[in-house]
Amino acid sequence: MELTAFRKFENGSTDEILICDDIDFKNAGKIVKVYLKNLQEVIPLLPKSTIPVRAFDQKKLYEVLPENEGLTTAQIRAIALSKGVCKERSVDNYIKGLYSSGLLTPISYGVYLKK
Repeated sequence: MELTAFRKFENGSTDEILICDDIDFKNAGKIVKVYLKNLQEVIPLLPKSTIPVRAFDQKKLYEVLPENEGLTTAQIRAIALSKGVCKERSVDNYIKGLYSSGLLTPISYGVYLKK
């Protein structure tokens, strides 16, 4: 439709009703094919993971935590360090992230339950 509008403008036409010419329709098809080809070449170059590193590490921490156990912050820190999930400085931030995403439930102060 835009190609037809450009063509009518180029010709100085003031018609309010525009009819898509065959040439414009064919050109639009060619443009789509070029875009598709470019897309197929660009997609493999994009990063494989769209998950932020921090969220990925939080998920790793969540996966190593035991089920149905109340865990203190110190126990979670010890598990994270023993499994090599993250550095000690990051554990508290990861706990906050898991808590705010609803994956950890606080039982009491400093004690969490894995959902």
